[in-house]
Amino acid sequence: MKFEKYELKSGKIKWKFYHYLGINSDTGKKDVIERQGFNSQSEARANLLQIIREYELGKEIKKSDKNKWHFQEVVDLWLKIGRA
Repeated sequence: MKFEKYELKSGKIKWKFYHYLGINSDTGKKDVIERQGFNSQSEARANLLQIIREYELGKEIKKSDKNKWHFQEVVDLWLKIGRA
């Protein structure tokens, strides 16, 4: 669990975190979560604890909050919409 503060170009201070969850048994890859844009370290910590709780309950967790689409996600969405 790693928390860092960073400065925006506007001079505003924000917080981010990085947390290693372990090795994914299905893929063999590291399970890592990253989030940023929090106004305080306590806000970032609360968000991380909520994500860890969801992970322990077996819910699917997005590894990053970036707006990236993976090829398989696009295909799944296309197939879902195309068949509706």
